[in-house]
Amino acid sequence: MLAVAGAQADAAVREQPRNSNRGPEVDAYLRRAGVHPGLAWCCAFTYWCFDEAAQQAGRINPMFKTAGCLNHWQNAQRQGARRLLARDAVADPSAVPPGAIFIMDFGGGLGHTGFVERIEGGYIHTIEGNTDASQGREGGGVYRLQRKLASINKGFIDYAGV
Repeated sequence: MLAVAGAQADAAVREQPRNSNRGPEVDAYLRRAGVHPGLAWCCAFTYWCFDEAAQQAGRINPMFKTAGCLNHWQNAQRQGARRLLARDAVADPSAVPPGAIFIMDFGGGLGHTGFVERIEGGYIHTIEGNTDASQGREGGGVYRLQRKLASINKGFIDYAGV
């Protein structure tokens, strides 16, 4: 949950200039994930949040270094994380804990990710990077959003206990 607290603290971060995939914080997220500034950064944001939380707790970051959403999905179990398919989450929303990471797949290697704050009434409350109020996957900042749980088409990753 420390990673989510870090994400919440950055909820006002915006790209500079707008729609550039750049800015002091955005560049830091991307560099921490091992990629160059200017790329899509939603997964780099989740990595940065986990890395900051791990440093504060004196632990090793449980999330492996990646800025790729679908790469994260494919390799998270190697780090000891639990994956939950989207259909299973829709069938049992209580199986998705606060602090889990959602993964969306848009085809062609394009994805989107963010943190679960809570699920209630068929909706997932999130905090996510590189989005905007319209819930796009290429937005301009870190936002708290509400999405339909069924809109998460890939699944969830849970690092609790790792």
